[in-house]
Amino acid sequence: MRRISEKSKPPHPGSQYLKLDLPVTASHPKPVISFIETSRFTALITDLVTDDEYADFQQILARSPGKGSLLEGCGGVRKARMAAKGKGTSGGARVLYLHIPNRNLIYLLTLFTKGDAANLSADGKKAVRKLAEQIKNEHRR
Repeated sequence: MRRISEKSKPPHPGSQYLKLDLPVTASHPKPVISFIETSRFTALITDLVTDDEYADFQQILARSPGKGSLLEGCGGVRKARMAAKGKGTSGGARVLYLHIPNRNLIYLLTLFTKGDAANLSADGKKAVRKLAEQIKNEHRR
């Protein structure tokens, strides 16, 4: 499954709208989840994984949006592991994302590899929380 780039205006400035259509079947009756990438996320993911590896990760998140651990003090942002650069999930990348369940959206905010950092700094958490609040406010309208 490949990423499908939509031409419509993304719901958040500085992001790109990507949609993953998962079939709705008896075993997976959930609605379609749309993925929105920040430009930072897009720049980082491009060299890290193949389209097929990325699509696999999107399928996992679409089926289980609560998969990642909730980051304390980050406004509902979650962190999920993703296999990257020939390494498994434990040695690969950490993806920070925000699920907006009433809109069936997952915002892919940023990522980092385990070698880059083990976790977010206090300033990093503050920036992620601010972005999450901006996104949630956009969807309250």
